[in-house]
Amino acid sequence: MGQENFKLRGVRLEPYFQLYKNLDDEDAREGEILTRLESGQSAFEFIAQLDSFEHFLLLEWLIEQSEFLKEEFNLQSSINVDNSAIFSPMGQAQFLRISEKGVPGTTFEFTETNALPPSGEINKLFLGLRQNGHVTALDDFGSGLNGMTMLTDYDFDVVKIDRMLTMDLGQRTAKVKVLSLLFEMLTALNKSHVVEVYESSESFELMANAGYRVFQSFQFYKPVPFSELGQVLIRKVKQ
Repeated sequence: MGQENFKLRGVRLEPYFQLYKNLDDEDAREGEILTRLESGQSAFEFIAQLDSFEHFLLLEWLIEQSEFLKEEFNLQSSINVDNSAIFSPMGQAQFLRISEKGVPGTTFEFTETNALPPSGEINKLFLGLRQNGHVTALDDFGSGLNGMTMLTDYDFDVVKIDRMLTMDLGQRTAKVKVLSLLFEMLTALNKSHVVEVYESSESFELMANAGYRVFQSFQFYKPVPFSELGQVLIRKVKQ
């Protein structure tokens, strides 16, 4: 069973969870584990400073949290992976070994802040993850290094669309058309999706009308510490 917090470099980290909104399955129990500082603030800048060994320690802890969420709440989790930890063949082998500990169906999200290894190399890693029963996701498509070649060259199962692409859709007709074409492309490539949207009903409705079905947004569910998850799930059932 997972522990509630974790220490790296003397800094205490706490897991939060944000549910997804699935328009085709209101009973779906899936979302993302987010790492926060003990104060509740984002740990993004702190995590970016970690070395490979520390990234793997963090990954093992996050996998423990995903096991806890599955056992306690029957939740399927998505976990962020910093690409710097898997840039070398040794790092890739270590990552696969650690992934074997994960709950089947865990999604590993590869983030946009550091480049991935060449596609031929990393697609073998993705195959190994699938053989371990897991799912791969391209995090924050449209942001940082995660552009169009990531769709065509890298064999991700899921594409997460960055919230910057979904801003101001009501005033951006051309942007809506591009996102509609992106949905058609993802469908043709047989890839699933998660759309990150700001708290905007208009943007959500335009994306839903374009065909998108799975959303991650404060509009539906805010990230909460594990201690509050039970109440969030009770409210979800009553909706």
